Amino acid sequence: MPKPNDIIGPYKLINRLGKGSFGEVWLAQPENEKALPVAVKLPNDPDLDFDALLQETAVWARAGQHPNVVEFIAARVFDHQAVIVSEYVPDGSLEQWLKRNGGRAPSIESAIEMARGILDGLEHLHSKNIIHRDIKPANILMHGTTPRLADFGHSRVLASTMHSSIVAGTPAYMAPEAFDAVRDKQTDLWSVGVLLYQLLSGRLPFPQRDAASLMKAILMTDPLPLPAELPAWLRQAVEAAMAKETAGRFQSAAQMRAALVRLAAQPIRETRKVEEPAKRSDVQPEPIVQPPKRPELEVEPPTLERGKVMIDVSPLIGMPGGRVKPVGLRPAVKWGVGLAAIVLAVVTYVATKTDTPVSPNSFESSGNTQPPANSGGEFTENLNGVNLVMKRLPGGEFLMGSPDGESGRDGDEGPQHRVTVPSFYIGKTEVTQAQWRKVAELPKVFMDLSHDPSHFKGDDLPVELVSYWEAREFCTRLSRLVGRTYRLPSEAEWEYACRAGTTGAYAGNLDAMTWYFGTAGAKTHPVGQKQPNRFGLYDMYGNVWEWCEDVWHDSYGGQHGDPPADGNAWLTGGEQQYRVLRGGTWGSIDRGLRSAARLRNGLGSRSIFVGVRVALSASTLHVPNSGK
Repeated sequence: MPKPNDIIGPYKLINRLGKGSFGEVWLAQPENEKALPVAVKLPNDPDLDFDALLQETAVWARAGQHPNVVEFIAARVFDHQAVIVSEYVPDGSLEQWLKRNGGRAPSIESAIEMARGILDGLEHLHSKNIIHRDIKPANILMHGTTPRLADFGHSRVLASTMHSSIVAGTPAYMAPEAFDAVRDKQTDLWSVGVLLYQLLSGRLPFPQRDAASLMKAILMTDPLPLPAELPAWLRQAVEAAMAKETAGRFQSAAQMRAALVRLAAQPIRETRKVEEPAKRSDVQPEPIVQPPKRPELEVEPPTLERGKVMIDVSPLIGMPGGRVKPVGLRPAVKWGVGLAAIVLAVVTYVATKTDTPVSPNSFESSGNTQPPANSGGEFTENLNGVNLVMKRLPGGEFLMGSPDGESGRDGDEGPQHRVTVPSFYIGKTEVTQAQWRKVAELPKVFMDLSHDPSHFKGDDLPVELVSYWEAREFCTRLSRLVGRTYRLPSEAEWEYACRAGTTGAYAGNLDAMTWYFGTAGAKTHPVGQKQPNRFGLYDMYGNVWEWCEDVWHDSYGGQHGDPPADGNAWLTGGEQQYRVLRGGTWGSIDRGLRSAARLRNGLGSRSIFVGVRVALSASTLHVPNSGK
């Protein structure tokens, strides 16, 4: 555990400022004694992805200087310890400020002024194409009475280890679409609306305490009314910031700030004052050695190399001047990455080699080693008493991605490109919990599988809380059971199957086809109950996200070349630590359900929003009279 006077790289720890699940924050003095003290965050997660952390802290570095944004200094690794260094802001967090003021702002004017400062900082970040993602009182630091945004960029990495879900953030401050991993400028504005609500009322708009009830309330119900004594215009402004649909919210931080400035010019009949409460030891931060304070809003000239993002190791013995030699990842991480690459290569070979079916080996075969009978281009696998129905799709050509003018389009969905997809089989439904259990009880190949991982329980419900690696293991065990090579669909195959010959944003009526925000009631539903698409596939939209085989690329082209035009998975380049999710979920709003909508997720991440649908190359299985 760190302690005062410890030396980490060029920083001498002075006093601990705070502690959380991520680790600790310390006041530290750089080795240059003339430099002002800094805040040093020390993450303690043993599974922390150093590469991802350094990549994301580069987002913070890109923000530059602004009076309402905490200045980033460096992200480094010293002797296996990740260190995130930022400007020290001396007056605690907004969370502590609220506690000192009885849980709310001392007056309506001060609440509005606080919101305006936060919006100023957000406008600056958004102008740099930076989305904060986790606005809450603990991530807003106070310089006198001036709020300053902190902990953006890397906050999602500290919340996204091997054991987390795709939903990163603080639920009480998250917009409805954020539970579906949709993040944009208006997602941040929802969080500011929640903060303003809290500043004005002293409570949160959704009081539910357990995660499931809170998420359901945010998705499906209205917030508690603000106190009636507040001006109607102010209550309406907060309601606009927290509209369920993004079209009903303020469209930018500048628009929301301008509305507050304009409306605040109206008379405020009631100005609430709150007495400064007596100081209590249980809400005060630990005593610290106070450094000299910066003048209000003054930006200190650089005393260190600003925006430095690199990996270091401890100074090597015998190097003159104790210089630090950049050598890349520590050996243990290098070996881990290398081993993961080898395992991935082996699994990919086993799951994608289509010329020779996988031998049953030590598995008890279900007897389905011969081509099964079919009806209408589909066949049924017998998984030791539970059926899995596979649908054969005809080969064809389509335009993958979304056009520039499509409403709700994200930048990672283009450019549109033509893909020719050979005939293949895909699950008629998402994998159910009953199907999962039958395969999970078979001997492992590469890793263990939870027998019943899902949060929502039911034999016919889609399995969820499944990582990419576990989805791959499921496919491998299934292949050995039936003697055919099952795999995850490629992203091109998935979109081709979803579109089913359509070219618009949606392949049909969402309410008729989909369990989503408007129909699901904040839970999954049994597969195959809604209307199928034109290929006869169920739940291609909604219920749960579905893993694809492809490595994540933030566009279909660019520095990593062009995606395959033959329907195969795109496995080269890109962000190898992520794979693609498709299809949206039970909590998705309509724009997250478009045929081209896509999402990335970490290889080991699990979520109540994520499940799996399996695929099978037609070249490994001939079914007579099954279509083109």
